[in-house]
Amino acid sequence: MNIKEYLKPGFIIEKIGIFIKNIPSYLHTVYLFSTFFLLLIVFLTEKIYTFLTKIPFTGKIFLKFGQFWETRLSKKINTLVDKLEAGRPSEVKRLYLIQLAYRNMMLKKTRSIITILGMSVGVGAIVLLLSLGYGVEKLIVNKVARLDELKMLDISAGENTTSKLTETVYRKINNIKETLITMPVISVVGRINLLIIKS
Repeated sequence: MNIKEYLKPGFIIEKIGIFIKNIPSYLHTVYLFSTFFLLLIVFLTEKIYTFLTKIPFTGKIFLKFGQFWETRLSKKINTLVDKLEAGRPSEVKRLYLIQLAYRNMMLKKTRSIITILGMSVGVGAIVLLLSLGYGVEKLIVNKVARLDELKMLDISAGENTTSKLTETVYRKINNIKETLITMPVISVVGRINLLIIKS
């Protein structure tokens, strides 16, 4: 998008108007996501509870809790699930979709384990490479920043004959707050003949 379009007088007001019109759809999307996660939590709680009842020693304690679950909590949870699904009357119930996905995962355990491992390795490799890249970059920046060559500045008049590096210029450079040491150096290019050796 061109920058001139952003600078038009009514552009920002138009975008704000579009955002305000879309607020109900945004809220509906947030509602659907939050209710889906609540349903997922209900389903996982039920599965964890059934798993804990099968454990030999602790199973008896959870079976006692199961009577309380079946008499009081299950009715309230079913009512909650019905209320959460009420916003989508014409579509398939999401709790059924969660149960179907879980059943498919349990039927083909090898495929599920390989998929989970593959995703874990992939995400881990991406995180590792990004961390390594940022770490190496920070290390190199720190090493380069410590070099004395980057803290030194050579000032020369060059081929310009009008500007000269006099004592006053030297004092002005020395008076700069960030300057630690200033040192005038005279460099001359020439040729020396020493006996037979020429350089």
